Amino acid sequence: MTSPANSLTLRLYCHGLGDCNLIGVPDDKGGTFWMLIDCGVHTSAPGGSARVREVVADILKITQRLDVIVGTHEHWDHLSGFLQAKDLFDKFSVGEVWFAWTEDPTNPDARRIDKFKGAALAALVDTSLALDGHPLMGTEAQGIIPKDLTADSLGISE
Repeated sequence: MTSPANSLTLRLYCHGLGDCNLIGVPDDKGGTFWMLIDCGVHTSAPGGSARVREVVADILKITQRLDVIVGTHEHWDHLSGFLQAKDLFDKFSVGEVWFAWTEDPTNPDARRIDKFKGAALAALVDTSLALDGHPLMGTEAQGIIPKDLTADSLGISE
């Protein structure tokens, strides 16, 4: 892809429910600095994996170097493409990978957020188990939760 030397390149991929944005800015050597922000698609998007692969293939046509990959947060619709198109991502030369502070295993605030999310998930599992088979639950929902599913079995108990 050729652009004027002083132009900004933006590729905002609209591939369903998900995010993938490629940004190219002129660098001080006369080339382009490439930043990829997220690359994923929601599990509900029909043909999502194939669509993400098409996106990554398109990015490869533009550049084989990603100076920075940014993962904004851990949601599937932002990161799944790195798994779904791993073989294509292996073809890139990558400078750096940046994650949000919430993904830093040494950050105490991030670990408190993880603990809070784990406790919320445990409460949801416990509530689901308590409601399973309750007379007010619709018959279509009864029995869909495995009896061996507990917060402990998911490793999320306090």
